[in-house]
Amino acid sequence: MEKQPVLTPEQQLILSNPNALTTFLRLLDGESSIEQIVKRTGYKPLEVSVYLEQMKEVGLIEQTNTQGIVGKSVKVTYEVTQPDIDLSEVVTHLRPSETLSLLVHKVQDDFGQIEQQNLVKEHSLVKYAQVRIRPQAFEEFRKLMDTLNEFVQQNEVKDSSEMLTFLMITYKNDLQ
Repeated sequence: MEKQPVLTPEQQLILSNPNALTTFLRLLDGESSIEQIVKRTGYKPLEVSVYLEQMKEVGLIEQTNTQGIVGKSVKVTYEVTQPDIDLSEVVTHLRPSETLSLLVHKVQDDFGQIEQQNLVKEHSLVKYAQVRIRPQAFEEFRKLMDTLNEFVQQNEVKDSSEMLTFLMITYKNDLQ
């Protein structure tokens, strides 16, 4: 298996901001305009522009200008330069609540896209998605879920009067 590209210290610094990291995660889904990112993150256009400029300066993303007939830029989009980059160093700098929040938002976005593709099923009060993937991709996913499970166990609140959020993720492999 090929080793994932590692973040430089400058890239780590920028992505250690949870809002910048959220913006970056939205770009991992594919090329997007500022307007699309604003809609998906809920951040202000100026805020998104600052994050994009910072990420562009350190080589995390690239900007594409689509030219119109007169030669003026009609559409500006941004795309991640290395989609398989290792973000594990950045996540360790975030508070556990920020990390879980990013995860939940990413899952919600992905689930919304799966729902639009009519892959979401309902059973009693539980919604779930059925997606078929290759065995090697499932194994990679299972390893990531094991890492997530360890993280959740380390940060699990046992007895507390504070507000708690419950996270339930299940998966099964029909090929075994």
